[in-house]
Amino acid sequence: MEAWVGTLFGGLLGGGSLAAILVFIATRKRDKQTGITERFDDASQLAQYIREEVERQVAPIRTELDQVKADSHEIQNAFREWIVGVWKWGQRGRMGDMPMPPPQILYRLGLGYLADDEWHTEPPIYKE
Repeated sequence: MEAWVGTLFGGLLGGGSLAAILVFIATRKRDKQTGITERFDDASQLAQYIREEVERQVAPIRTELDQVKADSHEIQNAFREWIVGVWKWGQRGRMGDMPMPPPQILYRLGLGYLADDEWHTEPPIYKE
């Protein structure tokens, strides 16, 4: 065989191999891009599902928390008014009976016995 045929054959084989490697790399990168896009779509859908599921499970707790906040504000406002009333009562010479918090607030706090006419009785014993 001639030397130039071997060189030509080697060149073709090397060039073909190089072309195959380049095609493989280009194809592999394209597959990775497709895979990333698919993963992103799946992750987006998964994130949306998680957001919806969390919202569904948190909604009752959020409602309950809003009610607790409203009750807390109501009791705080009632006691704030009572403290101001006691302060005014003290500043004006303690004339008349000492102001008391509203009876409904005392009952809600388990202090309803203070709102009764016989407030001087012993408080009830609560068993939990």
